[in-house]
Amino acid sequence: MEETHLNLQNITILLGETPTSGFLIVKPMLKESFGKAVKIIEVGTVADAEQELAAGGIDIILLDFDLIDSKQLKSIEEIRALTMAPLIVLGTTKDERYVMQALKAGAEDFLYKNALSAKTLWRAIAFAIERNKTRLSELEHLHLLELREDFMLTLTHDLKNPLIGANRLIELIAEGNARITPEQQTGLLLQIRDSNVNLLAMIQSLYEVYKYEKDLQQLHLEQTDLLAVVNHYLRSVRHMMEDKRIVTHVVNNARNAYVLADSLSISRVVQNLIENAIKFSPVEGRVEINLNTVDDNVTINVSDQGPGIEPQDLQKLFLRFYQGRPGRSYNYGMGLGLYLCRQIVEAHSGKIWCAPKEDVGATFTVSLPALPSPTSYDA
Repeated sequence: MEETHLNLQNITILLGETPTSGFLIVKPMLKESFGKAVKIIEVGTVADAEQELAAGGIDIILLDFDLIDSKQLKSIEEIRALTMAPLIVLGTTKDERYVMQALKAGAEDFLYKNALSAKTLWRAIAFAIERNKTRLSELEHLHLLELREDFMLTLTHDLKNPLIGANRLIELIAEGNARITPEQQTGLLLQIRDSNVNLLAMIQSLYEVYKYEKDLQQLHLEQTDLLAVVNHYLRSVRHMMEDKRIVTHVVNNARNAYVLADSLSISRVVQNLIENAIKFSPVEGRVEINLNTVDDNVTINVSDQGPGIEPQDLQKLFLRFYQGRPGRSYNYGMGLGLYLCRQIVEAHSGKIWCAPKEDVGATFTVSLPALPSPTSYDA
């Protein structure tokens, strides 16, 4: 296969193919084109494809128009609503008008199966991924400008009101109002303290985002045990769990949970995901943390029993300044925590995504390249 500057290593392809003349032709071409650099998830129906997409982690979709439950153009629109991953449609029609309709419905490309080769398939996938990255970058930039304006209004409001309230409390105490008992003074001072704690947390979040954006190219990579990171953080927030009577359950099914990472940065990701899970779970809720080995990666799944996330919000969770809609899904405060997690994970050549649970809550997953075995390696 020809050389290219495009990075197509370790991509995950969702493949839904109908046999042509009794044979599956696309999967062998994918193996010839990509070798071990690709993970292929095969599905037999559009419904199965949608289920896999809901779980996240898909880089590109190859979907046959002739799958048994395909609604063709309608199916394209439904898949587009689930994911931003590029969709390449496979088909046997030569009707150019119909092909154009498929592209307008949201397909990235349409490949005629009877004239398909390993080379043309590789080029279509490579260019679709590259175009999609460019398009997402542009959309994110435009969305960021809109969110930034809303964010600044919210931030001004959130900073102003606590300060006004704190100043009023200080005035009451300074005036020596005889109606305020010593016990009430203590309560007022504690309110001021709590207000300041919230303000400092907001400022710290802003500081961390801009600090990490500047320093992510200077990570100190070392052998890091993800299980140890999880357990260490759980010990540090034991009081938070006890206050809400939250039960946490950690399951380690990973062959080894060691990654090459900046331990402070990865700890920040673990902290954010577990803290959110505890925060949004109800009193006496349960938080599940599972470590697994998937191919050559270590995954951490953090599941909660919170209010859940609307399907249309799944693709926006990791955008800077994005906030879920209060009352209907998660509200992520300033919209910086998950954005920061994504920046850190991608700087470690990993992936992060979210999938809703069937009953209640959500599962956040981080996938990072695993070290072959625990060593004393430090870089």
